[in-house]
Amino acid sequence: MSTPSDPSPSPDLSWDTFPWKFFSGYTVSQRPGVKRKWVWQHGYDVEQSTSERRRWVCHYCILKTKAAVPYSCAEEGLQNAKSHLWLQHKIWNETEKGSKPTKAGWRNKAPQGNRNIAEAWGLDTTNPREQQIANNYPSIFASAKQFSSKSSSA
Repeated sequence: MSTPSDPSPSPDLSWDTFPWKFFSGYTVSQRPGVKRKWVWQHGYDVEQSTSERRRWVCHYCILKTKAAVPYSCAEEGLQNAKSHLWLQHKIWNETEKGSKPTKAGWRNKAPQGNRNIAEAWGLDTTNPREQQIANNYPSIFASAKQFSSKSSSA
């Protein structure tokens, strides 16, 4: 594994150990060419099969625990990946412009992993029934919240 502040590539970026169960609907990125940014050497490049939206997934979080959802971020937001590598794993590229991130400037929370209810529950939104479940679920909470606020004001 890389030493602190060492941006050299992570060994064993093997797809055999990738936790696909947390990234339903994603596949190995089909993007051609070499990834030039140093953060790609420390994570996996996956893309959503239906939209080609790409995500960076932290290799070290996968190694650290097999049970928890590893940290990932949208490919457009690689600054988040850089911050994560420094704050969580003490890996930084010294040639990077600017200063190292601080906890005050970055949400140092456990990775959320899932961005929406369909992803969290592993729903296949191409299946009409599962799409309906995903679409109706947030409205149940909105109704409960409205009911709760009416009850407390009475």
